[in-house]
Amino acid sequence: MLRLFVFAAFSIPILISDIRSRRIPDAASLGGFFLLLFLDIGLDRAMVPARLLAAATAFCLFLGVRMLTKGLGFGDVKLAAFSAYALGPVGSLVAFPVSAMTGIAYAGFGILLRNKSPKDRIPYAPFLLLGAYAGLAARLTGWETFLTG
Repeated sequence: MLRLFVFAAFSIPILISDIRSRRIPDAASLGGFFLLLFLDIGLDRAMVPARLLAAATAFCLFLGVRMLTKGLGFGDVKLAAFSAYALGPVGSLVAFPVSAMTGIAYAGFGILLRNKSPKDRIPYAPFLLLGAYAGLAARLTGWETFLTG
């Protein structure tokens, strides 16, 4: 429950900042990441390696997408790592497909209904956070065990 509170506390300023300015403050994404890491070192040390691996994997995956498409900002890359650390490996398997699908749907509707260009930038943090909360919901409702067999 403490993890959920910390993640929620840091996700609110991230969401507001990205919507307003298309920027994600490092103090929020990196601050939240390191706060959760230090909490885990003190409270749940056994999960730290798996969570760090999830964060590193997300960071590399989103950095690759950023480099290939130039569509993501570096703040999104750091937010993906923070989310993956908060959720762990299985929660990330829910979060990132949900964020991709909702972000693509939003952009697609913008192109079709509002005469937006495919090159128009959208704030992606809301979709990353929506995916993260879907991953948290999967954990809290038991869907995580369904997904892992």
